[in-house]
Amino acid sequence: MSRRAGTVVTRWHRCCLRRSSDGHARRSPIPSCADTGGCGLRSAKEGRIRIVLADHQHLVRHALRCFLDLQERYRVVAETAESLKLVKLVSQVRPDVLLVDFDMSPLNGADVARAMREQVPGTPVVVISRSASEVHVVECFRNGASAYVTEASRPHELPEAIDAVREGKKYVGSPLSRRPLRYWLERAERGVPDTYQALSTREREVLHLVAQGLSSSVVSRRLGISARTVETHRERLKSKLGVRNTAGLIRYSIERQMFGLAGERPRRR
Repeated sequence: MSRRAGTVVTRWHRCCLRRSSDGHARRSPIPSCADTGGCGLRSAKEGRIRIVLADHQHLVRHALRCFLDLQERYRVVAETAESLKLVKLVSQVRPDVLLVDFDMSPLNGADVARAMREQVPGTPVVVISRSASEVHVVECFRNGASAYVTEASRPHELPEAIDAVREGKKYVGSPLSRRPLRYWLERAERGVPDTYQALSTREREVLHLVAQGLSSSVVSRRLGISARTVETHRERLKSKLGVRNTAGLIRYSIERQMFGLAGERPRRR
């Protein structure tokens, strides 16, 4: 059962329902899931890790909940699609772990991590993101997140992340895990770099054109350089921006809203 569909969704578990004389399920007059933080007493007794799930995409949130429900050691005690209500919800529910989508709005995953650190300290935050952007992962760790898992991570990595943060550890999923965890934590200590400003003028020009989906041969003609040089710039861009392929470069440009910044607006083919 849910209430206020499309906003905060609370699931009532069997332990919070009683059967009336007419055979219909009724909410029990005793403290229920919503009042105790989603079967908190039962979860504690069973030794399950209590999770609050936050994702603005309803289908994705449902899929994550189903995946977690299959794991015997977890229990999703509450979920929401609204980032602005997370602090209040977590304060009421007091979960063991908060699972949050990076792309929530108006507060993203990094904003939520900072809000938890400041207002509900002691709640480990696992950020799930479709992006493997170095900027995003460093920003999240700097703001207090305990783990960062991408949608490209393998299924077993999400449980690993939850278990790790429950034990007070940090975790980073693939493909970011190609670099050791200490690399990301040290970057977070030093601050979030402005990777775009670190690019050379030529690299920015190449990135703007590649973001339009232009081939290396077309980019080379536009810029008056060889296709081989364009390929070299592509590889340097992927290394500097922490992406794996051209799609990653395009996604980076979209996420950073770089069109029209620091130079000529990309021209269409």
